[in-house]
Amino acid sequence: MELKIESHSVGVGESNGDYLLHKVMPNGVTLLLLADGMSGLSSPEIASRVVCHAIADYMDTANVPDRIALIRRAISYADQRLAEVCKEHKCKMGVAFTLLYFCEDRLLYASLGDVRLYHKNGKGEIAQLSEDHVIVQGEEIFLTACVSGRGFRNPLLVKELPLHIGDAFLLCSDGYYQCQDIYHCFPPNRLPAPLWIKDDSSVVRIEVF
Repeated sequence: MELKIESHSVGVGESNGDYLLHKVMPNGVTLLLLADGMSGLSSPEIASRVVCHAIADYMDTANVPDRIALIRRAISYADQRLAEVCKEHKCKMGVAFTLLYFCEDRLLYASLGDVRLYHKNGKGEIAQLSEDHVIVQGEEIFLTACVSGRGFRNPLLVKELPLHIGDAFLLCSDGYYQCQDIYHCFPPNRLPAPLWIKDDSSVVRIEVF
C-alpha cells in the first residue's frame, strides 16, 4: 500500500500555532503529526513545534518493539520536553495534537485535545475517529486533555485501524473544520485551502492506494 499526502496550513496572525510534521521513519513507517498550540497560553507556535519534534526524535532513537508502547512513551517524552521548555521560559504552554502512525496495513493513532481525525472508507462512509477532549461553558471551549508538561490524568489511548485500498483520512485543526464542510473535503473533491479563517487553520489529507 502507498500513501498520497497533501496539506494546507495558514496562520491567522504573524505566527502559526499549528505545526505539521511528516516523516518516513528508518523502519518504513510513516509518521504524521498535527499539533495546535493553545492560543490562551504562551508561544503556541513554539509549543506545537517542540511536541512534534520530541515525539519524532524519541521514535528515531528508542528501541521499543511494541508499537503501541512506543507511541505512548513518545508522547510522554514530549510532555517532559515541553515541561523543560516551560521551566526555561518561565511560562505555561499547552498543545492539542493527533498522531498517525502508518505501518504496513495498519494505522495506529492517538489524540489529545481537539485536533480531529476523519475517515472515509471504500463504501463512502465518513466517520470521526478522534474524540474531542473539550468542555463547553457558555461561548468558551476548554480542553480537558492536552500536552502541557504536567503529565496526564488518564492513560494514553492508542487505537488501531486496518487499512484498505480506497481509504482516505482527514486530519485537521479546529480552525479548519469549524469553517469547512468536511464531507466535501474528501476525494474526489479538491482539498479546499483555508479561507476567511478566524483561527490558525491546518489540514492534511491522506489517501491509501
